[in-house]
Amino acid sequence: MWTRFFPVYRQVREWLDADAIGPVRMVSADFGFRREGPAEDRKVGLHRGGGALMDVGVYPISFASWVFRQAPSTITGVASLYETGVDDLSAMTLLYPDGQVAMLSCSINTPTQKEARIIGNKGTIVIPEFSKATSATLSVIGEAPVTVTFPLDGNGYNYQAAAVMACLRAGKIECELMPLEKSLAIMTQMDELRRQWGVVFPGEGA
Repeated sequence: MWTRFFPVYRQVREWLDADAIGPVRMVSADFGFRREGPAEDRKVGLHRGGGALMDVGVYPISFASWVFRQAPSTITGVASLYETGVDDLSAMTLLYPDGQVAMLSCSINTPTQKEARIIGNKGTIVIPEFSKATSATLSVIGEAPVTVTFPLDGNGYNYQAAAVMACLRAGKIECELMPLEKSLAIMTQMDELRRQWGVVFPGEGA
């Protein structure tokens, strides 16, 4: 997930590791936009692996995985299905082993704020436009909010590319920031959501 390599997330992780907002209890994140294009373009084509979940739902799910550093014990979701059979609006709730909750949503026909929140028992971290994040605000109860800004250098993909090059030079076949098992775990969660909604892509079987 290329967004994990943005500079602002290093600061957010430092806040979390320093227990700045206390134990994290809840995460919320949304990613929605209004699709422009023909009625059967890639984003809504069942035969092309379309749908909100597959197109942009991976961003909030990956964000929650990054915060909690583990897979949820329970995942449930609801979806509004487009005429092609894919979801165009969906919401999901993830319950983690230690009782934390993530409330996530995505859409390809409805614009949203694209905001992520990490909520602890002492405060909150807010990340506007979290899928192309350049800033984050730490708000601790009884203290003045602190906002940090890290403008993106280039289109953002360069940070992931630099991490890949560093791994190759070190003889590594995966990156600690986004290990292969995490990618598989996120895909497993997305498969489970599609199963709940009855969204089956050609070639998968019922």
